Amino acid sequence: MEGRMNKIQRNAKSFEKLLDVEYIFYLAYKKKVKRVILRFEKEDFRHLEGIGQLFDLPLHMMSARQNYSLALEGKITEEDLKKSKEYECCMVDRKVDHLYLLEEFIDNNDLVFNYIKHKTKGSSIQAKIFLYKDMNGKEIYLFLDSTNDDEYYYPRSFVVAPELDYKVGQFKYTVLWKEKRNRTTGESEVLSCFKEFNLEKLSA
Repeated sequence: MEGRMNKIQRNAKSFEKLLDVEYIFYLAYKKKVKRVILRFEKEDFRHLEGIGQLFDLPLHMMSARQNYSLALEGKITEEDLKKSKEYECCMVDRKVDHLYLLEEFIDNNDLVFNYIKHKTKGSSIQAKIFLYKDMNGKEIYLFLDSTNDDEYYYPRSFVVAPELDYKVGQFKYTVLWKEKRNRTTGESEVLSCFKEFNLEKLSA
């Protein structure tokens, strides 16, 4: 490994900061409010970085946690991923170039959409909602999913500058409240609050 940090390691170290964080959203649509709690686990890095799409690499045969550990140690490089025939067609290069911006993307994002797969022709992504933001001229999407309609969500896919416009046909939520909380210390920061939204009144 070279002294200088490679892109995969940079992304892994940035992602590490999110492992102790949860985001709490209160989303509204047609007078109905839903709560979304977004959490990150080490296993999520594999797919967000695109390694899970590179079926022809030995890395794909390893566990998601092994992939993350190797990335964190600097033992997976961009050149390693480029050996896959799927690297460019799956747009993994765009994930590699932008994943380190994930925390900034979520912190500064107030565009959340419902997601129904069949409304986006050609999409293979399984998810329930997505966050969207244009960052430096690049359209970025973070797709989120949950199990059995639970309020706890996990990141399903990170997409940068896709050919498809996933927003078409999907409805947009109003973000009433977005909070960033440290899962260990309990310290939190309100990142956005819509007009006169009163969280205490809603919880009563």
